[in-house]
Amino acid sequence: MQHDVLGESALEELYEKVILPQFGIVDTISWKNHFRIGPDNHAHLFACGGARFVLVYDDYPTTDVDSLKKEFSGASIMQVALDRSGNNVTVDESITLGRDDYILRFGPGSLPHKWVYNVTGYFQLFRIE
Repeated sequence: MQHDVLGESALEELYEKVILPQFGIVDTISWKNHFRIGPDNHAHLFACGGARFVLVYDDYPTTDVDSLKKEFSGASIMQVALDRSGNNVTVDESITLGRDDYILRFGPGSLPHKWVYNVTGYFQLFRIE
């Protein structure tokens, strides 16, 4: 295994315990698929509570609803805001994109740091209907 890539099961666990609670997703998750949607963009499709979601990783946030409609043709897609209620796992806000309500920047706050694909970067959550 490369040092800058985590395996699928490790990614899923990180997403379930750290990333998805930032968006208010704390229930049982059923992972469906993981696939590349761009050169530095990856989609992680899952079901939770009877709904379908896609967690998008970008090395820099470029994915939006319109670009996802190309991947999920015919589906209605809406972006899910971060959960600011304080009931989630704590992430230092100094490493997020300020107060953007939809984008979570995740990674160490100081440089240099080791970049890890699908981990160190930006996350957005979309609901697919």
